[in-house]
Amino acid sequence: MTMDDSEQNEIVESTLSQNTYVLVWVIASLASLAIYVRYF
Repeated sequence: MTMDDSEQNEIVESTLSQNTYVLVWVIASLASLAIYVRYF
């Protein structure tokens, strides 16, 4: 299944906007876990 550039860009933009908060949460969680493991 192939898509042209315009369709691909729309999907990428919508996915990025929806996953921005999730990505930030994941990074923050990993950072917190790393700090916890290192110092405790």
